[in-house]
Amino acid sequence: MSLDLKTSVTQGAFAVGFIFIGMACGCPLIGWLSDYLGNRVQVMRWCSIVCLVFMSVIIYHSRFAMNFSYVMMYMIMFCYGIMNSAIVPSYALSTEVVPRKISGMALGITNMASVIVGSIFIPLVGFLVDHAQNGMHHYMKLNVTDFQRAFILLPICFVLCFALTFFIRET
Repeated sequence: MSLDLKTSVTQGAFAVGFIFIGMACGCPLIGWLSDYLGNRVQVMRWCSIVCLVFMSVIIYHSRFAMNFSYVMMYMIMFCYGIMNSAIVPSYALSTEVVPRKISGMALGITNMASVIVGSIFIPLVGFLVDHAQNGMHHYMKLNVTDFQRAFILLPICFVLCFALTFFIRET
């Protein structure tokens, strides 16, 4: 069975759930790996590249005529979740680059930043999807390309994440 453009909402939600299962497995794994290697920035850098690849495959697989089974898409989402766990070293890093007496505040700001970015991007992607129709009436159906254009923000963010790692001081 190949994943086609008629994936149900239930199947889509199930696939997205695998991101969170991957993060549940990946957070301790990526945290341990950054401690073991003693290089948090390098782990974050590599994970951002791998996330870029996985997210690009997830968003654009139909454009490249890649026909995945549901199981394959679930595995890609799971692996993306593991790699997306590279947010964990950023928390540790944020507490290590500031004086100990304000490390709790630094951790809170780092955590808040990840939540704020998510809360900004949800309506931003919605805005881009709404305006993808280029003036067409709202009763017209959106197609996959409209969503792919709106979700270009995600690969751009991973490229930005990768670039920003070169400005982070390793502890």
